[in-house]
Amino acid sequence: MAKTVQEYIDELIAYNSRSKFKDQNLRPAVPAQVSLQENDDKVGSEDTGYLTVIVTHSRGTFPISNARIDVYNKSGDLIFTEFTDISGRTRTIALSTKPGINSENPSTTGNGVSDYYDIQISADGFISARINNIPIFEGVNSLQGFDMVFEGAAASTDMQIINLPVTVKE
Repeated sequence: MAKTVQEYIDELIAYNSRSKFKDQNLRPAVPAQVSLQENDDKVGSEDTGYLTVIVTHSRGTFPISNARIDVYNKSGDLIFTEFTDISGRTRTIALSTKPGINSENPSTTGNGVSDYYDIQISADGFISARINNIPIFEGVNSLQGFDMVFEGAAASTDMQIINLPVTVKE
């Protein structure tokens, strides 16, 4: 007989109560339906792409709620701050990007087909992280997941920095 989702959740919670994290009242991540939130006047306009950040720990098992996500443009300016919900997800963030038509016209491919943004993730009890060069494409919701590390579980509490490769010549 197959287990239900609730039976798996109960099993993980029972395991959690015996683990070193038992005092942290952690709940496992449950798949959630996510819809686009109209959080910006850019939603649905041309030259707009989207970003949703998913923050977890313990190899994606537990979502981190109320994690702060700061979004920076390539000039290093803070342009948006969002917090994760109980499922560890942010609302969908609308961001300006290059027109998708650039990918179809050889004379504009040198201009690139995406813009790049950086995010910084922070949450109480976890080592902060920065992810650089997240590509944002017109009309596409980019999902950026990150699995945070407990402050006490790492040899260093220095911010983790991840540089994603830029795939288009500027």
